[in-house]
Order: sequence, then C-alpha cells, then structure tokens
Amino acid sequence: MGFKNIVVLNDWEAIKEGLHNDALLGRPKTALFAVGNTSFGKGSMEDRITDEIRILIKHVDEANGRPFNIHKCLTPSISNNICHLVFGHRFDYNDPKRVAFDLMLETISQKSIITTAFLSAAPLWLTKRMYSTGAINSRKVFETVAGVIRSEISSHKKSMNPNNKFRDYIDGYLAEMEVRQRKDPNTHFTRQSIHTVID
Repeated sequence: MGFKNIVVLNDWEAIKEGLHNDALLGRPKTALFAVGNTSFGKGSMEDRITDEIRILIKHVDEANGRPFNIHKCLTPSISNNICHLVFGHRFDYNDPKRVAFDLMLETISQKSIITTAFLSAAPLWLTKRMYSTGAINSRKVFETVAGVIRSEISSHKKSMNPNNKFRDYIDGYLAEMEVRQRKDPNTHFTRQSIHTVID
C-alpha cells in the first residue's frame, strides 16, 4: 500500500488469531492517520463498544438465519462508536441523523478508495492540503451532517457543567475553548473551528 508492505487477514482463523495478538493491533503511522487519528483509553469506551456489539448481534439474530445485507447494520454499529466519542451518545439505526451519517460514510468510502491509497504514501503536508481544500471530502454530503453537528454543539453548550466530568469530545473542546479564550481572545480554539476538528 504505497511504500508500505501490508498483510491482509482474510479468513476466520487468521482474523481471530490476529485480534487476540496485542502485537498486531497497532495503527500504521502514515500521513493519513496522522491527520485524522483519534485515540481513547480503556474503560468506559470499551463498555460502549461492547454495548454496541450486543445491539449489532441482536439485529443479526433478528434475521433468523435468513440471508441479509449486514452492511445495513454494520456501518451504523461502527460509526456509533465514533458518535459515542464525539457526541456522548449513540443513534438508533433508523434515526434520521444516523441515516445521514451513514450516507456520508458510504459516499466518502465509495469516492475515496483510490484517494486513501494515494494518501497513505503521500507526505503529511500534501494530505493536510487536500483536507483543507476539500479535495478529499464531498462537500454536498458534509452539508447534511453539518446541521447535526451544529445542533449537537449547541445542545452541549446549554447542558454542559464545567464542574462535572466531561461526557465526550465536544464537552472537552468547549471547556478548553473557554479556558484559552480567557487567556487569549485571539486563540484558535473557537466555536467555528470545532466544526473543522470534528470533520
């Protein structure tokens, strides 16, 4: 993949063995991951992932052994884990917001297979440039989701209590924004820039 050698695990036994081996669970250090990398610790996030897996299994069980398109429940299951990190909650599979996010993911994945392969070998400055100019993203699709993000930020702003534990990424960002704005009114931690960071 670009200048890096990769190994693809494509059968059940190899995947099972790989997922139980800590040495194989790292992320590649490429420019693409450097721009969009999100990390989290163990604990509550693990519990949320486990809960989301239970919901996924429930949807699979409802098929009663009949063939079905797992993509329709796998995509929201995976992206709900990101929603937990950013928004502090998940969305039901049929929620219009969830459907909008899934449409965004599907559109981006269809358009970005070649782009992703190229960026894995590209220098960091070029990757950042392509993100900032919108060359990677589909602007039209992001406009749908931007309304959801604005709504979530406004809701967090109203309900956030700085003395309580932060619920998610937005809480942490808003708290840091207030601290930095008190110290420096010209800080880059602004309400507008959080949209870019979340994107």
